[in-house]
Amino acid sequence: MTRFSVTSSVLVALLFAQCLPVANVNAPRSTAAAPTKDIVSSTGVPLPPNYPYPQHTTYQSGTIQPSRYSQQQLDQHTSTFYFNWINHYLWQKGTEADGHPRYRISSGWSIYDVTVSEGQGYGMLFTAIMAGEDVNARKYFNGLYEFVLDHPTTRSDDMMDWYIPEHEGSDQWGNDSAFDGDCDIAFSLLLAEKQWGNNTRFDYGAEAAKRIAALKTVIGPNSMLPMFGDWVDPYGSPWNEHSSRPSDFMIGHFRAFAIATGDPFWNDVSDACLVVSAQVSQDYSLHPRLLPDFVMEQWAGSTTYKPAYSYFLEGPNDGNYAWNALRYPIRYTGDAIFSGDTRTMQPMRDLSLWIHNQTSGNPYGIAAGYDMNGAPIYGGPSYAPEFSCGFAVAAMTDPNMQLWMDDLYDTFYQSSLGYYSDALVMLSMFLLSGNWWLPY
Repeated sequence: MTRFSVTSSVLVALLFAQCLPVANVNAPRSTAAAPTKDIVSSTGVPLPPNYPYPQHTTYQSGTIQPSRYSQQQLDQHTSTFYFNWINHYLWQKGTEADGHPRYRISSGWSIYDVTVSEGQGYGMLFTAIMAGEDVNARKYFNGLYEFVLDHPTTRSDDMMDWYIPEHEGSDQWGNDSAFDGDCDIAFSLLLAEKQWGNNTRFDYGAEAAKRIAALKTVIGPNSMLPMFGDWVDPYGSPWNEHSSRPSDFMIGHFRAFAIATGDPFWNDVSDACLVVSAQVSQDYSLHPRLLPDFVMEQWAGSTTYKPAYSYFLEGPNDGNYAWNALRYPIRYTGDAIFSGDTRTMQPMRDLSLWIHNQTSGNPYGIAAGYDMNGAPIYGGPSYAPEFSCGFAVAAMTDPNMQLWMDDLYDTFYQSSLGYYSDALVMLSMFLLSGNWWLPY
């Protein structure tokens, strides 16, 4: 079977749906204005966060951030965008038998839109970081995780079914996982452990350890690359352990998993991802330093990789820098500005210089996707914040790109075009404002 990402065929349908009026329904929707504070249930004592927003994290020397606004203004932009995101996409979905609320992230502006594991992961990341600013952050985080726990895959209780209809019943995709959603969920649990400790409703550290262990089963046993999900046979065809998605090369997450578990396995995963990404961009995208939505082995038994062919998994742009690969700069920069690793730092500098020159410094000249040679796949510029925000984040690695970053930031920090776009802008704004931090 195939597992189609919400970022392609499903996303197209969702984007059309989001142009329609939001349904007027009586639903127990979340509200950022609610005064309720989460408490330690056994004692009734309020539980303050250990890393309250804003954090103003110190990044690697030479990292730049938007300069047209003060730190206080950047914090406010990020906070405003977060509450708008929560109010658009976070919905209460009843309660557990013990009375605890369940929450899900909708992939549209309506209560009727589906939930994907990717969205649950984003929601858990965002609420863990915004504790202290959002008085409901821990309640939302726990409720999102309750929903995750209620939807395991057929093969593992510690991975989430990637596609959940609003009615939570059966669907045409079965109960399979998607690597990106589970990876963000596991990382968010490590954040929660640092944010709130483990003496509350969940032992976040123990939950993270279980999910990290489950993620090991969807790493190629020989390739050491993330597979698409638990439905992939490592030795199958056409998808196997050599089929991977560069936007799943979450190097910063893998470093955190290695530290949290003491398991060098995750360092090997990072190394494998970085070797493959360097080889593919060198061989197929030398100057742009782009990566495709999907990669595959050159031929059976090969030790080198190439961009996937059209319709390999999702659609005609599977071998291009399109709606999956656009997350790669966010993931790589999120590692580079902490680790200083040249394997993630230099590609981002090269990518930033290329896109600046490609557009002659005009942020509205960015196209919604490129082939591996750097030509727009749809024939020209097309405003898409999810592409622009990734390039802005990549610019953080190069002090010469200050004006370019500032111009990019102004195009998206007040945007709102839908679930996927808004989620990636939110991730980017945490990094750009200096409020992304690591759980170690």
